[in-house]
Amino acid sequence: MTFLKDRGRMKKMTIRIPSEMADIAPAYLEKRKRDLEGLKDALNRKDFEFISKLAHKTKGTAGGYGFTEMGNLAKALELAAKSGNYAETDEAFGHFHCHVESVEIEAQRFMSGTPRKV
Repeated sequence: MTFLKDRGRMKKMTIRIPSEMADIAPAYLEKRKRDLEGLKDALNRKDFEFISKLAHKTKGTAGGYGFTEMGNLAKALELAAKSGNYAETDEAFGHFHCHVESVEIEAQRFMSGTPRKV
């Protein structure tokens, strides 16, 4: 997993979400972070079906919480897992993992006010 080797140098990525999502988006993000270990284990076992199902679920839900790029990366992971190609799935997981680990949430009022970290 090439991308995981450089985790210490990952830049944090701030995702701006609507303020009304500020109470639920952090819990969603933490759940995705907890999913990473299960995905890693599944990859080691070459359990492409498990990876595909979890990635599909994430693809479908991430955008609703304001995590558009996470949804895009989950889609790529799902497609790689469905192909059954270990190298492609490993690379897609690396991208997904790095993204999830680097996300910080910033709630923003879109009409007025200043963003605040959550």
